[in-house]
Amino acid sequence: MQAQYNFTVTTLFSVEHGLRGNEEAGFGDKDYIDPATGLQAWSLYGNDANGKRLAHPSEEKLANVDVVIFDLQDVGVRFFTYTISMQWMMESIQAYGKEFLFATLPNLAQYP
Repeated sequence: MQAQYNFTVTTLFSVEHGLRGNEEAGFGDKDYIDPATGLQAWSLYGNDANGKRLAHPSEEKLANVDVVIFDLQDVGVRFFTYTISMQWMMESIQAYGKEFLFATLPNLAQYP
């Protein structure tokens, strides 16, 4: 996708189970520099450093973002906190004048 549309990824956002889905439930709540990309990864789950519940991404976290591409596997298959994270992201990007793209793939679990 990146090569086809010529864009630069500047920031990553992760949900409850972490950026790559490898965190246990309730543990994907840390902001960090992603070792694979060197990019800032902001958590959309848990509490911030001051103990405040994370909800809507702040203007600061979206500062160098023009478009958010929301791409999560299994969203249509499992009941996770992912849909509320997507809602909060959509509300934030609307408030800060950003654009939103939802990337989706066929739900292979629905096919025999």
